[in-house]
Amino acid sequence: MGASQEEIISGLAEIIEEVTGIEPS
Repeated sequence: MGASQEEIISGLAEIIEEVTGIEPS
């Protein structure tokens, strides 16, 4: 797998921001 944990977390954070409209701390 080429994706590191940081890359995965970054991607999830962007999705969460779009869905919730709140920036995760």
